[in-house]
Amino acid sequence: MAEREFYVGGGLQAIDGKSRVAVAVDLRRQLERNGATKEIYLDVHQHGECLIGFDTGWLALQHEEMTSEHRRLRERGEASDLAQARRQFAPVGEPVSVDGSGRFVFPSFLKAEGALTKWAYFWGSFDYFEIWNPFVLLESAQVEDRLKRRVRHDIAEKGAIA
Repeated sequence: MAEREFYVGGGLQAIDGKSRVAVAVDLRRQLERNGATKEIYLDVHQHGECLIGFDTGWLALQHEEMTSEHRRLRERGEASDLAQARRQFAPVGEPVSVDGSGRFVFPSFLKAEGALTKWAYFWGSFDYFEIWNPFVLLESAQVEDRLKRRVRHDIAEKGAIA
């Protein structure tokens, strides 16, 4: 597989009345470099406080890692149920179409799971990007203070209210 571009950077984006939002510009360029020009995948983060977005290349890497682990366990004579592993680790999210402006429509289930209303905070996490309700992010014990300072700055700059 070709060298992948890491997802870094991000920003605060408004969600319109039709649940459309644009991927933050930094991340949009990285998606394009990773070959995701018309479709991305969204899923609930394993910790449940936000969503994640990713491209097909990352999905393929996750599949390969899961399959390799299954193979290693079987070679050592340990029990491994690949079907169970697939159910456990496969994304429960879904693909979404991205237009030329980097906009997509949040599927209603994922929008609800991410507690997203008027604003979405996109933040790169190397292999994927996170999508937060910015006000949930500010209350999360899992988020570092330096990111919270950035989010507060962006909220003030855009005049965002909950």
